[in-house]
Amino acid sequence: MPDGVLTALLAAAAEEPSFDPDEVTPGLPGFLVTFAIVVAVVFLLRDFTRRVRRLQFRGEQLEREEAERAAARDAEARGAEAEQAGAAGAGLGGPAGVGPD
Repeated sequence: MPDGVLTALLAAAAEEPSFDPDEVTPGLPGFLVTFAIVVAVVFLLRDFTRRVRRLQFRGEQLEREEAERAAARDAEARGAEAEQAGAAGAGLGGPAGVGPD
């Protein structure tokens, strides 16, 4: 690139801007975009909180159901053991004439 063109580009870049940089503001469009982002974030946070609470409730509900199922299995197992113990204590399978009358 010739030196004259480079010098002209540097001189143009060094010139003062045609506006005052201290008076440049985003104005109404900037405010509206910022406001829209804030509103969107508020709605997203509310939705996220609602979904997390729903998941926690479902998890607790599943834990309760699983505990109920486990308790029912334990009760069935104890009932079966009691029946077996009762049958063994009644003299079934023991020597003849021995056992409760």
